[in-house]
Amino acid sequence: MPSLMICGEFDEAAPKSCKKFAGMIEGSRTVIVPDAGHATMAEDEAFYMQTVRDFLNGALK
Repeated sequence: MPSLMICGEFDEAAPKSCKKFAGMIEGSRTVIVPDAGHATMAEDEAFYMQTVRDFLNGALK
């Protein structure tokens, strides 16, 4: 199942945890948003939206 894990570089959930959980899901992808905390969409909306678009375009092929 295609899955996308997004977290900020400085997220309190920590990129390490994000990668760990993604590793439990076959076909998952992890993206770390640079210079962002937990609210990645608000902190870098353009990066976040492009990441989601790219993921969805790849998952729909």
